[in-house]
Amino acid sequence: MLYFKYSIVTLFSLSLLFILTGYLRLLRFYYAAKKMQEVRHKLLKQIVLRFTNCCRLNIAICNTGVFVKKYIADYSVAGFHYHTFLLLSNLFTALGIGVNFAGVFLFQADFYPYVIYSVLYCILYLFVCGLFDLYSLSDKCATLVTDYLDNTLRHRLSMAESSALQAAPASESPTQNPAKAPEVSDKNTQSSKINDTNSDEIIFSVINDFLI
Repeated sequence: MLYFKYSIVTLFSLSLLFILTGYLRLLRFYYAAKKMQEVRHKLLKQIVLRFTNCCRLNIAICNTGVFVKKYIADYSVAGFHYHTFLLLSNLFTALGIGVNFAGVFLFQADFYPYVIYSVLYCILYLFVCGLFDLYSLSDKCATLVTDYLDNTLRHRLSMAESSALQAAPASESPTQNPAKAPEVSDKNTQSSKINDTNSDEIIFSVINDFLI
């Protein structure tokens, strides 16, 4: 009988521990998303770099929110995703309830008080799930990052490209002397390379603000 009692307490305690651990991990990402330029979070670096590459390569992102949520859902540390902790918490809760009913079936009257404890625990568990809502916090994180990418980073990248084009020297007009034509062509080619280099330097300087 003691085996069932300690098993129930252990399983219920682990379920609460997992949900709190998952919430704290996601809360760290939430604060990092609120301070994009101050906190260097690995997931944020990946999202910013991927979004920047798509913009530079003219790869259209139809829905930035879905793009961000996909990265959040796929991100894992040591094989644990953000919502893995919630799944483990639900699993241990179900196991605790199952062990409790098994104890009632085996020990009958001596185990009925633990049925009441299980009901009270389920109420407590639902309260904790509502208080530390992982799905709601995940949506808030996605909203913050999406707003930053669409309204700040995209604008900075476009401004960087515009500045690169304005800073590029004007190409020299070709002369009428046919003998000088190859030289003019070479100058235009060099000017084009300089333009590309300046553009790359300015845009990558924007990326380095977040990745260093």
